[in-house]
Amino acid sequence: MHIWGDDGTACTGTDQCDDTPNQAGPNETIFGICPAFPHISCTNGPNGDMFMNYMDYSVDGCKNIFTQGQTNRMRAMFAQGGPRAAFINNYFRVNERTEPICTSGNVTAQNLSCLRITWSVVSGPATIIGGQNTNTVTLQQTGNGIAVIRATAGGYIDEKNITIGTGTNAINFTQKDITCEVGPYFFGAVAAVPSATNYAWYSKDESNPSNPFVLKQSGNSNTADFPLGYNSGEQYYTIRVVATNPCGSFQSIDEDGYIFAPDCSGGGLKIMISPNPTSSTISVQVVDELGKPSANPNKKFYELQLTDKFGTVLRHQKYTNGTNQAAINLNDLRAELYYLRVWDGKKWTTKSVLKK
Repeated sequence: MHIWGDDGTACTGTDQCDDTPNQAGPNETIFGICPAFPHISCTNGPNGDMFMNYMDYSVDGCKNIFTQGQTNRMRAMFAQGGPRAAFINNYFRVNERTEPICTSGNVTAQNLSCLRITWSVVSGPATIIGGQNTNTVTLQQTGNGIAVIRATAGGYIDEKNITIGTGTNAINFTQKDITCEVGPYFFGAVAAVPSATNYAWYSKDESNPSNPFVLKQSGNSNTADFPLGYNSGEQYYTIRVVATNPCGSFQSIDEDGYIFAPDCSGGGLKIMISPNPTSSTISVQVVDELGKPSANPNKKFYELQLTDKFGTVLRHQKYTNGTNQAAINLNDLRAELYYLRVWDGKKWTTKSVLKK
C-alpha cells in the first residue's frame, strides 16, 4: 500500500507500517526535482513526509529505501500461508523429512535469501544440538514421538512435524472386531506408524494361559483380516501388533488387543449397533439376513449387558416380554472399546462397541 494510506489528502489512512509517518498524499515531483526537506503534512514534523520511500510518487532519483515494517509486510505476503505464497513456491520453508530421526539427524530449510534462521523445538521428544543460525539444524532424540520443529527468519515462520524414533510409545487400535466366517474371523486396524516398513499381526487363544502367540499376517499394511481358528463356545483372544520402522520395532499393549469371540457354531440373534463408533448413545436392533430390521416377532432379546475389556458389567438392562430394539447411553464412559452382550433366551450374542 502507498505510504499515505491511499486516502487522498484526508490524513486518516494507514499503510499498516508503524515506522512510516502519515502524510497527506503522494509527492509528485516535476522536472526531476526532489521535494525540499522537510516536507511536512498531517502534522508529521519535524522530519515530515518520507518522500525518499519507494512507496511514494516522487521521482526515481529521490527514492532509496523501504522501512523494516514494509519489508516484513512484503515477506509475509509471500511466506508459507500468506496470500501470495504460491507466486514464489514457498520462498522460505522447512523441508519435509521422509525418514524418522534415530538417535540424531538433520532438518533443513529452503532459504533463498540466506537469512539467519532461529530454530526451535515447539514440542516433542527432541533437542537441538547444532546448526543454529544456519540452514541445517541437528536434532538429538530424547524419546519416541512427533517433534514440531520451527524455523524463524526475518518475517518468515514455518514448522514441520518430524518423526522421532518409532514415532510413538504404543500402537493404538482403531478397529477391532470378530465375526463368524469359517469360525471366528478377525478384522482390525491400528493407527499408521510413521515410516513403518512392516506390521506383524499375532493372535493368542486365551482359553489356556500357556498358549503362545501365533503369527497370522505380516506386511506393510496397518489393517488385517484373518481366521483365528475354531471354537465351540464363547472365549477371548489377544491380538498383538508389532510394527517396524528404520529406528526399531515396538508393539501394541496386549490388554488393548483383548477381544471376545462369539460362539461360531451357529444360532444366535443377528444384531446391528448404530452408530458404531459412537460419542454418546447407541441403538441396538435385531436385523434379518439382509441387515434390515427384522419383522419376525420371535426374534427378540430379553437382556443386554455392556462390559469393558476385562468383563466388568457397566450397563445391565432386562426386558420381561422381550424386545427387538433398545438404546444404551454411553455419555459417562471414557473413549475405548466395550462389548455388548445380548441374551435371546437361549444364548448370548456379543458385539464390540467403540466409544470415541
